[in-house]
Amino acid sequence: MATRLAVIAALLACEGTIGNPSADPRDPLTPDPPLSPELAEPVFQLEPEGDRLQPGIRGLTHTELARSIFDVTGVEADVSELPANSEEYHLGNDADSLTYRDGAALRTLLRIATDVAAAADIGRLLPCAGTCTDGELRAYLEVAFAQPLSGEELARYRDIYDRARTALNGEEARRAIVQASLMSPSFLYRTEIGDGGRSLTATELAKKLSYFAWGRPPDAELRAVAFDGSLLEESVYEGQVDRVLADERTRERMVEFIFDWMGLDHFDLQSKVLASELPPEVEASMVEEAVRMIGTELFDEARGLRSLFTTETTFMDEMLADVYGVEGVTGGFQEVSLAGTGRRGILTTPLVLSAHAKEMGRSPMQRGHFLVAELMCLGFGPEFGEVTAQLPEDPGDETFREQFANLQVVEPCNNCHRTLNAGFAFDIYDNVGRRYAADFVPDEEAAGVFNALPYDPVEFDNPSEAALGLSEHPLLTRCFVGQTYRFAQGSRSVDGDAELLGELETAFDESAGDVLALFRSIALSERFAAAVRE
Repeated sequence: MATRLAVIAALLACEGTIGNPSADPRDPLTPDPPLSPELAEPVFQLEPEGDRLQPGIRGLTHTELARSIFDVTGVEADVSELPANSEEYHLGNDADSLTYRDGAALRTLLRIATDVAAAADIGRLLPCAGTCTDGELRAYLEVAFAQPLSGEELARYRDIYDRARTALNGEEARRAIVQASLMSPSFLYRTEIGDGGRSLTATELAKKLSYFAWGRPPDAELRAVAFDGSLLEESVYEGQVDRVLADERTRERMVEFIFDWMGLDHFDLQSKVLASELPPEVEASMVEEAVRMIGTELFDEARGLRSLFTTETTFMDEMLADVYGVEGVTGGFQEVSLAGTGRRGILTTPLVLSAHAKEMGRSPMQRGHFLVAELMCLGFGPEFGEVTAQLPEDPGDETFREQFANLQVVEPCNNCHRTLNAGFAFDIYDNVGRRYAADFVPDEEAAGVFNALPYDPVEFDNPSEAALGLSEHPLLTRCFVGQTYRFAQGSRSVDGDAELLGELETAFDESAGDVLALFRSIALSERFAAAVRE
């Protein structure tokens, strides 16, 4: 089946711009002998060559693509062989970089579309009794593209179906429609250009809201109010924002965003030398703990961002309890108190500690860089990376922590190390998140200060105090609000966003860091509904 569909794709030579997957009428379909799979490649291009996408046209991230394929077809697709999404400010949904140009990527998309079309429940997607009618094709395609289908677009797919029907049986021709739809720019891209005015169209707004909150296409209710245009009515849109944000799918998306913001999405425990001392399955447990902690604190209980850093409750199974050194936990995941362990919040979870540690050896600067660059969105001066810190050749009785102390006052190192050295707060934990032996790294080595001028310094004697102090730092709030806004917009903020960002930050503080409320404020802002212009 998959090979026959690949042959059809090659013969149809799917081409086009946004919303225009076309079949070249000069290439009539004939039941020729099957081509070899390596020759069955499409001749199509999804957007013009150039340095960047047309403003207002953005592709789907890998996660969004996989979820969209599942929501439309019911098939779990493996998209891991596509080129990695590039990151901008640590986020992987930058609109300018989300494009499919590379030939290898296009061949991978063809393979994915072919495999999905072959595996799909075609009777559910296109329940045609005989030859598919225009209405039946339209019903499927409007779900796949989450937008009304024009007569011209319908004619193109009518032609694809009719030509496929001459060479294949009815079922295979229906699968060819599914395959073609998954390679269409209307599926792989979404627009934010409006219809000539200053605002998004109803269908564009529906997609932007659903991909922001869910990372997936609009559901039936959101499509319905988008298709009839009523979504543009203030009361209808506000009601849909509240409904969408209350959905469990927002919980999943919120976790995904926190993973992006904190640099946890590329976690690989097996890269750490000490991982050989742990069961391989513990990596999944580390991820699961963070997923549960984020979902509980920010979505289920909506306690606010600060609670994510200060909570003394987590979730662990028996394997993870061994990493923590917590006794009395047997079996699967359960809620566990961290009281008395010296740990609190997400910064002392094995996932975060491992993700921001070297492969071997102590990692205070790596963890400090994470605190500064990702949690606080602070950049470094041009000398960063150019100056190599020289520790004393003969430290004498100085501890490892004390050897770095002078770097906080000596130029040019002090510009970075007055903040980087805060990583020592978590340096009592090894590269897989376990507590080092106290005689190797004593408790007092976790003492330090986070000094980001012009703000008051955060002083701490242990990881728990550091987590508390950092959770209240103004830069944490500012960074989080800014990154959430960039995540929603899919682009870096510009000068014109400054006033809105200030308002969002004030409202976020007043709500005690309610992340759902922040999502809502962004979705209801005029900027969110504005069309993208040059």
